[in-house]
Amino acid sequence: MHQSEVLRIVDQIHQAALEPAQWAPALQSMADAVGAIGSVIVPMDLAAPVPSFRSTALVPFTEYTPEWHARNSRVQRTLRRGLRRGFLDVDAMFTPHEFVRDAFNEEFMVPSLDSRSDVAFLVTPSLTDHVITISALRHHRRGRYSQEQKALWDLFGRHAARSLTIAATLAGGWEPRTATIEVLSRLDCGVAFLDATGRVQHLNAAAKTMLAGGGFSTVGGRLRARIPLDQPALDTLLRSAGSPDTAPGFVGPVHLRRPDGKPVLAHAIGVGADSAERLEVILLGRRSIVVFFVDPDAPGRLMPETVLTRFGLTPAEARLASHVGAGLPISEAAQRLGLTEGSARTIVKRIYAKLGFARQAELVRFVTRLSAIGGSES
Repeated sequence: MHQSEVLRIVDQIHQAALEPAQWAPALQSMADAVGAIGSVIVPMDLAAPVPSFRSTALVPFTEYTPEWHARNSRVQRTLRRGLRRGFLDVDAMFTPHEFVRDAFNEEFMVPSLDSRSDVAFLVTPSLTDHVITISALRHHRRGRYSQEQKALWDLFGRHAARSLTIAATLAGGWEPRTATIEVLSRLDCGVAFLDATGRVQHLNAAAKTMLAGGGFSTVGGRLRARIPLDQPALDTLLRSAGSPDTAPGFVGPVHLRRPDGKPVLAHAIGVGADSAERLEVILLGRRSIVVFFVDPDAPGRLMPETVLTRFGLTPAEARLASHVGAGLPISEAAQRLGLTEGSARTIVKRIYAKLGFARQAELVRFVTRLSAIGGSES
């Protein structure tokens, strides 16, 4: 291959570090240069799901699912050998007899991609500890790769590794989200921005105020529950929101108790699925997270009756809904409003029926989100 063409492809690879949408054409150029059908970037040691970037020619083919990943003998052999970076001649991992009889080859590679032979380059970006593979998939009738083609893939793989490391750094840097941070920082509730490694990147003013005596703190750059017994619930919340397997949307709430025993409510949401954020999942294994903290006892925090009455509640129902929706037990809400617990439970049933809820957690989620966008009584 002419040197100018090699340099053009290398330039494409590095452009993809800044523009994730360019990975598809860059991967296709890499594949074309070594006589492959296409190429793909896949995190090798993630359990599920398995996000990927595929070259242009591979987009129409069968998706590489977690089920196939679990059966991929190439992955299993690579991980058993402890290989974490550098060029990998996948074909050399199998004897000719093993290669022909390998179930993954016969059931996925040939039927799905018309491919059997491939080479790969393994990457471990600096911000993560899991292995990413950049593989070239070759038409099974073309035979194995030549030494020249392997050397070329080694060269492209090294440049792709640098590009991915740059992309990982940018993915954790939050530069594209400055505007989002600015908007959410103005909310009345506490907001914490966590990168895909789980480290706190930003706390808004309300969250910083809560650190003094709220239900959470930061230790070593990570969120910690003030009461140790609440830590498992917080960990579960963050794992669920950050997992690529979780459907988009809010997770929670969980109650994080303050030293006086009163709760702060925490919701979390994983950041989306566009190209840049999908690359973040591939590189780091998780999504970035935004966590919202609401203190039900903060001055002006209870939702005004006029807001809740717009959803069909009577003033009496709205008063009780604001207390129960703030996370208080029904018995405590009843005591604060001068009601018997039995009467309060009857009213709560009417509230659920009018709002279409089945349990208190749904009401808490509803009131908390209304509070987050400015539910003050002033």
